[in-house]
Amino acid sequence: MIAMNQPAIAVSAPTLGLRRAFDWWLAQVKHVLPPTIFFFVGFNLILWTKHLILREHDIEFSGFVVATLAALLVGKAVLVTDNLPLMHRFDGRPLIQPILFKTAIYWWCILVVRLAEELIYFLVGGGAISDFPTFLVEALLLAALLVDSNLVDGAVPCLRNSSRTQYALW
Repeated sequence: MIAMNQPAIAVSAPTLGLRRAFDWWLAQVKHVLPPTIFFFVGFNLILWTKHLILREHDIEFSGFVVATLAALLVGKAVLVTDNLPLMHRFDGRPLIQPILFKTAIYWWCILVVRLAEELIYFLVGGGAISDFPTFLVEALLLAALLVDSNLVDGAVPCLRNSSRTQYALW
């Protein structure tokens, strides 16, 4: 039996607070890890494709750190979006409905995050916010032209050399 005048051994408040903070942090990491890994792999595959396209045109490009940070941002945006009450609108309905609804919502949220990222780069580069829509349209047109020319060159090689075109099409 413990005497009343002996102090009981208890966990101190700072240790308990640190343990709770660590448990909270660990739970957050467990939630953010799967979408972050998914976007890390996806963005780096896109980056690799972009690198190959630009290398074909003799343009140097490297953006591993940007792709990794974008994966972290988009992974967190997906988690924040997943906690919105709006996301559970189609629960209990046929599986295709919540999948399509959540896909559309995630797509819009990721689009907003990516546009905000581009806006920050544009502003840091010295651009004015009023010029951003024009810059965005020009950047999208350039990207579409690069991808389109690469697809035509790769998918229809006979169109590269016009002297072989008549024979390749027959």
